[in-house]
Amino acid sequence: SISDAASQSSEGWRVHKFGGTSMGSPEAIKEVADIITHEVNCCGSGHLAVVVSAMSGVTTSLYEICSLAERHIEWEPDLDVIKKRHYDCITCLGSLENSSEYRKEFEKDAERIACCLKSVEVVGVCPQPFYDVIMGYGESWSARLLCAALERNGVRSTVVDGRRVIFLEEGSDRVNWDKSGMKMAEVEKETAEFEVTIITGFVASEASGAPTTLKRNGSDLSAAIVARLLSDQSSRGCQRLTIWTDVDGVYSGDPRSVKKAEMLESLSYSEAAEMAWFGAKVLHPKTMAPCVDKGIPIILRNTFNRACSGTLITSLPTPPGSPCRHQLTAKAVSTMKGICLVNVEGCGLIGVTGLASRLFGAVGEAGVNVIMFTQASSEHSICFAIRTADRERCVAAIERAFYREICLYHDFGVTTTTGMAMLAMVGDGMVRSIGILGRAATALASARVNICAVAQGSSERNITIVVAEDDAEAGVAALHDSGCCGRGGATL
Repeated sequence: SISDAASQSSEGWRVHKFGGTSMGSPEAIKEVADIITHEVNCCGSGHLAVVVSAMSGVTTSLYEICSLAERHIEWEPDLDVIKKRHYDCITCLGSLENSSEYRKEFEKDAERIACCLKSVEVVGVCPQPFYDVIMGYGESWSARLLCAALERNGVRSTVVDGRRVIFLEEGSDRVNWDKSGMKMAEVEKETAEFEVTIITGFVASEASGAPTTLKRNGSDLSAAIVARLLSDQSSRGCQRLTIWTDVDGVYSGDPRSVKKAEMLESLSYSEAAEMAWFGAKVLHPKTMAPCVDKGIPIILRNTFNRACSGTLITSLPTPPGSPCRHQLTAKAVSTMKGICLVNVEGCGLIGVTGLASRLFGAVGEAGVNVIMFTQASSEHSICFAIRTADRERCVAAIERAFYREICLYHDFGVTTTTGMAMLAMVGDGMVRSIGILGRAATALASARVNICAVAQGSSERNITIVVAEDDAEAGVAALHDSGCCGRGGATL
């Protein structure tokens, strides 16, 4: 449970990550500072690492400023808007001395940005290194704001540039763990006198030292990398990673459309990864990977509702035969819309060796991702799901790869059906539990929802059902109402 995770040795590092919404206003930053202050007061001799995103919207604004400079459009007013927003924040958060120092540092940063953008105006192109440097300033500014707020609360904190700690392989998005670990060990020694180490998220360095970023979901990934590095390099280890957002935790369905959706107290890494892939508001599987490797618990919590304990994600699945499995079945149902079903069929498919390899090889070379597939045992047809946006490329690739078969067999063809959605039932509790698929089919039939395709992997952790997009919300509601998912599921 979450309380068990919280009660581990207070000696270990605890990593907290706060996103753009959590850092989006003076009031929000004060709330974050209060959360951290409470953690400091409760953790005894433990130590906190806090990873922060830029204030909400700032990274996008910095990107747009670069784009304006490329097109020779006036960008100075946009930078002034960003400047005023941060100046207003420091006025609310810090002492007069802090406010003056912050403004001086911000002015220096603004001058550096202006220098870069004037060069961009001359050549008409913003090189990627310029983008990486400029877009990384938002995290630095928000980190300094939080440092000022913590100082007002009497908490000793310091800011560390994430580019000093996280290093990627040259020209790659893979972490250079050896170099990053060595740098983290140095930072740990340097910051030992402080109660809180604030690390800028999103930014990183290449092995050569050139600045770069972790791209989309970068700050969450930064926090997971920091947690793993502390687990590897620190004698204390890393106790847990807490991701603070603007939602209470992970739900069994979208609360906006599913009345019986429940917040889940816990998930296994596998369950969380399955749900994230199918669009649930959970950490991206790539973000979880560093913590999964070291078995570091992850807690998802709401910055603005501290009374809620959130959702705990750990390595522990629901064990086969445990009492809660009989009550649980699937943990949640996730929905993915904008799906196209592709059906390849014909007598020319029967008994052909390597058919699937040819088919999916051609589709993959066209840059199309196959989300799920099924094949009839007669080998007469293969059906698979893709994003609707990829439909034309996919069909063209198949027709090129199977041109001979199309010419030889009059019944050989490729058909597509757009306007589809996938309902993914996810849960460790489904493993070796009899009758779940049948019960789900009955629930959907009762709601007059037609099943167009269905797939279940041998892990039994995921059942994916394809329905018409217009029926998706009714389908999810039917699965919840029937007790197929959520904590209230009845015994099968």
